Amino acid sequence: MKENENLDNLVDEIQSLPEPDYMKDFDLKKQKQIHENLMNFSRSYESKKRIRHRFSRITAGVASLAAVILLCVIFIPWNEDLNNATVPPLRTFEQFFHQKMVEMHKDVENYTYTLVHSELSVVHKDDAIAIFTEINNHSSGEQIYIAYFEKHHKKWEWQQTRGAQWNSRMKWSSMNQKPYIYSGPLSDNSIKEVFAGEEKAKIIRVGGDKRFWYAISPIKEVQVKVVTDQGDEINLEQVVTETDEPSSPEVKTFELSDIEKEAYHLFQTDLDLKHLDGLEPISIAKLYVQAGFDKKYDVEYALYTDREGYVQWSKEDHEEIPEAHRASEEHYINLFNTIDKGTFILTSEHTGYIKNDLNGFSMVKNEDGIWQVSFMPIQ
Repeated sequence: MKENENLDNLVDEIQSLPEPDYMKDFDLKKQKQIHENLMNFSRSYESKKRIRHRFSRITAGVASLAAVILLCVIFIPWNEDLNNATVPPLRTFEQFFHQKMVEMHKDVENYTYTLVHSELSVVHKDDAIAIFTEINNHSSGEQIYIAYFEKHHKKWEWQQTRGAQWNSRMKWSSMNQKPYIYSGPLSDNSIKEVFAGEEKAKIIRVGGDKRFWYAISPIKEVQVKVVTDQGDEINLEQVVTETDEPSSPEVKTFELSDIEKEAYHLFQTDLDLKHLDGLEPISIAKLYVQAGFDKKYDVEYALYTDREGYVQWSKEDHEEIPEAHRASEEHYINLFNTIDKGTFILTSEHTGYIKNDLNGFSMVKNEDGIWQVSFMPIQ
């Protein structure tokens, strides 16, 4: 109420003022000056208004962009490296290894394994090895394995495997493809060092008196030797002969089933893969081993995969391999006499391997859906 009274008094006071002489006090010059002042004020106001509007739009844009980036950081995995930025590389590899082992053995009963040792960058920056032990229904005890991995397109891939048993006649083994990794178990505490050619092996303690060694050689075939704690150097043969049991019975390989015998007989007549249609991978592997044992090298080669991209040498090259360079009967027995007790593990739609006591045996399915033996199948 009081505010209204003040406003009325102000109006009355203004109205009481004498009326100006517009012709005298507001001539053309004065009016022009007033007009220019009003126009300058108007232009200044519009300019400031545009600047404020442009700044508000920039601010809004920056805020929106910041919000989008924040959402991407929170919800979108940019790539594997960013996801694993806080995870050590060795831990990431071990996570892959455990996941792969679970996937490969999900249908195997009473299977256990233990990762003993893992290592990155053994040959180049994108590779790794894993040493692990396992026990399953098909084994007569604990086996120990060394597996080689490589990373392709930021994903780990299992490349090769070698296995051994404690107190076995097979004292060491080597991988058939580069890198040539030599390895074997050690139960003799007097052995201080192991060499594969010129390469000194790394010795890993597994537990108790059990140790495992491995060495990476640039050469495929080298002599393995051990050095004792007394300084003696001893060449270590791959297979140690049991000289103290001369009367031991002859060791035989597995026997073919009736279906496998028939397929083996028919396949030898014309080497037509139709005779193999419907056979399981382990049956195909048994036929391959039997052909090598029988020295039927044309049959042996015909059982190799013919899938494009997997063939490594010709039939002519295979048949020209000198007899001295082929595996002996004893070697066949030591490597393959338990292959029929192995477990086939599928690794992709057209690849897999048979896992037995000592090694993995690689298989490839051809375009017609028939399983065949991989070139250099022993992993």
